[in-house]
Amino acid sequence: MKSIRLSAVLLAAGVFCLSAPLASVAETVVFADAEFSKTTRVGDHELQLANLARLYYKVIFTGAAVGLYLNKETAPDALLNDVPKRLEFVYFGSLDAEDFVAAANESLADNLDSKQLEQLRDDIDAFNDLYVDIKKYDRYAISYAPDYGLELALN
Repeated sequence: MKSIRLSAVLLAAGVFCLSAPLASVAETVVFADAEFSKTTRVGDHELQLANLARLYYKVIFTGAAVGLYLNKETAPDALLNDVPKRLEFVYFGSLDAEDFVAAANESLADNLDSKQLEQLRDDIDAFNDLYVDIKKYDRYAISYAPDYGLELALN
């Protein structure tokens, strides 16, 4: 497992996960052919599965399922605040590391001004260097907590 901890908050990509809330007694949830645990930990923080979403490829194909984890106390509209969070992606096809880097850079450019990007460039590049090629059903998790930092984990 490759991982890195950074102090910069780079999880703006999670905004798209604001879909239907979950309710169930099972330990896991199956969504779009992917299984998600109902809870996870980021450092000392226990997080709950708050929302699920599909990422589409070429408009009609489901490219990934994404789970958003937050503290019970954190409302989904507070996602971009400095709070513990985790995005877990399950991919339904193979992707090259370069595709992740391009998508991340595009998303960050859409959400940060040029000065912010310049200030974070070294951290962004270090994070992007962690991406590797993935195959069908691989998982990436991006976790963040103020007292823990930022982590990227594969499978």
